[in-house]
Amino acid sequence: MFASEIVGSANALAAGWGNTGGGVTHWVMGSMLFPLFSKMLGDDNLAWRIIFIFPAAISAAVGIFIYRVSDDYPTIAANAEGEDESHLKKDINESLTPPGVVASGARFMNHNMWILHLQYLCTVGVEQALYYGLTLYFRDEYDMSTVEAGHIVMAFGWCNTFARFYGGYVSDKVYYRLGMRGRIIWQTVCLLIQGTFILFFAHSKSLSRSVILILMAAIFMMAGAGSTFAIVPFVSPANKGLVSGVVSSGASLGAIVFSIAFRQNTYHEAFLFIGRCIVCSSILSAFIKIEGHEGLFMERDNEFFSNMQRHVASGCYILLLNRKNGKSCDDSEAGTTVNTQESKGVSPAS
Repeated sequence: MFASEIVGSANALAAGWGNTGGGVTHWVMGSMLFPLFSKMLGDDNLAWRIIFIFPAAISAAVGIFIYRVSDDYPTIAANAEGEDESHLKKDINESLTPPGVVASGARFMNHNMWILHLQYLCTVGVEQALYYGLTLYFRDEYDMSTVEAGHIVMAFGWCNTFARFYGGYVSDKVYYRLGMRGRIIWQTVCLLIQGTFILFFAHSKSLSRSVILILMAAIFMMAGAGSTFAIVPFVSPANKGLVSGVVSSGASLGAIVFSIAFRQNTYHEAFLFIGRCIVCSSILSAFIKIEGHEGLFMERDNEFFSNMQRHVASGCYILLLNRKNGKSCDDSEAGTTVNTQESKGVSPAS
């Protein structure tokens, strides 16, 4: 619900620091907890399973804390102390819900939403899969220990502290100059560069070169995630929750798909598959066209004709409704005149 000029930076900053927790967790578990419990128990497999209790317990505690102290309606506490909140929440929900939004199957047919879903699948979905795949890759290909591989994955995750915010920030800047077309261009650039670096990484045989390539891919991967959610609020302003949920689900789906790729293929084949998917997803940007904005190659909708279409549709609906109720157009206009005069405090002429 941020202003359009800063929505990219705001969303990206919050989400980027949230995703940083993935890298921190991997580092703490791989570098601190795993060696400790492995030494205590004398069994690496058992130690690795037991340490998952710690992030699970922390997540549950944070969830309980948020439930206890947060408020979905902060204005109520400030402006309606001592009043019954139930009717206030109902009124707020009704005021925030535009007419015709509920129970509309057409909301799921928005092609922009599904394109962003696939592109988010190729950014955060890939990121989540690489937390798993990179550890195994560096351990097996370069004879590294789990702890040493964990340090590289930690650096990969730490890119979230700045890269995702950078992606949203740049998206805001190009939006100021080029409008929505600028956001889509930046989104496409991030995906193309990310995919290219991963394709080069798949062919690398040097440890130092591999680390540099995967960190460069991580920067544009997370910048692409930030730029994605700089576009999301514009897709369907009346259905922000639905669009955000569908796009975000791409992360979980991508983690599953690309994790399976690591299990069913060699590392080289898996990284080639991931890189090609990312490059192909960037091509989909050409088909993003949000109402009232320019696309990558398409011009802005003609506002005159768009408004005319809305007025014609509204007039046809009123005409059909009046016929259904047995009213003539003259009766409808007279009723409208009376209602207008009464709303202004003027008594209609007898």
